[in-house]
Amino acid sequence: MSTDDPIMSREEAEIRIVAIKQLRSFLKSHKIKERSETGLLLSEFEKLLTDDFVNWTGKKESV
Repeated sequence: MSTDDPIMSREEAEIRIVAIKQLRSFLKSHKIKERSETGLLLSEFEKLLTDDFVNWTGKKESV
């Protein structure tokens, strides 16, 4: 988040926390290290998916 970005809402923060917890649980249960190539790719995917979901819900609420 850059200094130009608005402060995230409570709902967005909760969504991101849940997504991170699920990712960590998935990595741990599959014995994938967070800093491994696979772990980093999954982390990047989780971030993109979460960003898209947050943007989608934001657009849906503004309609």
